Amino acid sequence: MIWSEVEMDQVTDLKKRFQESGGSSEAFESLGRGGLGFAVGQLQDGHFRPREAKELALRCFVPNALVEINCYNSRGRSQGEEVLIFEKWISKSELTFRASHLVASNEYYEWWATHEAN
Repeated sequence: MIWSEVEMDQVTDLKKRFQESGGSSEAFESLGRGGLGFAVGQLQDGHFRPREAKELALRCFVPNALVEINCYNSRGRSQGEEVLIFEKWISKSELTFRASHLVASNEYYEWWATHEAN
């Protein structure tokens, strides 16, 4: 995910407000990782390596973890990337879960995620 200058300014402002309210820099940096270190993050392609992708998801998708996903439309064409906050598993066997959308790199997908997605 490539963040725009405006998005980075928003993150910087959020961090500043977090610290002004008594939060530490370390606590801010750990937000959204569900207690996992950055070294745990990996990229796994579920289309070509479904077993490995499922194992990674089951290990890393914990409440409040930030997850970056590649998005595709029904024709298999790339819709860019999305960042979401994992909330909870609905079904681990089917890899269905509830999450909150944060941002998408594609304007159409951003609109869809904030207006149409359930």
